[in-house]
Amino acid sequence: MTREFVVVLTREDSLEDAPLFARMVNAAFFLSHDIRRDVILRVVLESRGVVISFVGAKLRHIHVDEQSMLGVVRKIFRVCSTPPSRSVSVHSGVLVEPLSRVRLSLDRCYFVSVQGPWLSEALEECGDVCFVLAEEAHKYAEGARRVRVTASPKPVDTTLVVLNIEIDRLCG
Repeated sequence: MTREFVVVLTREDSLEDAPLFARMVNAAFFLSHDIRRDVILRVVLESRGVVISFVGAKLRHIHVDEQSMLGVVRKIFRVCSTPPSRSVSVHSGVLVEPLSRVRLSLDRCYFVSVQGPWLSEALEECGDVCFVLAEEAHKYAEGARRVRVTASPKPVDTTLVVLNIEIDRLCG
């Protein structure tokens, strides 16, 4: 089972928010003793026209503390300052790709919202699953079923933690 999280950041200044990137990676991947190898985190930066992909099966040498994660984030920012024309590996398991060259498979995706049925009611099977997290209804969420994981809007890193906990609880 693969879990794919697609986080769409539309604000122009979202690239400069290094602590947010570190918290998103921590929330998506870290367990108490290891990282989740079955997770793919894709961060779409529309203002820059890039997708940053973190692939759990290939991630190496990342640590839970924010300071060491900031080194990887700085490499990402350097590459994103002039959007690449091809895929660039900035760290083991971390790719920066032009948005135009990335094909996001969103056919089995759920759009995380505060409206719609709870995840426990909406999740039909525990196979490969995808969740789109965006500040508002977005083109990446077209055709996706809405699902609720929190009663009120939460920061993206908190939502990722809750999603992982709920999927672990529902799917074992």
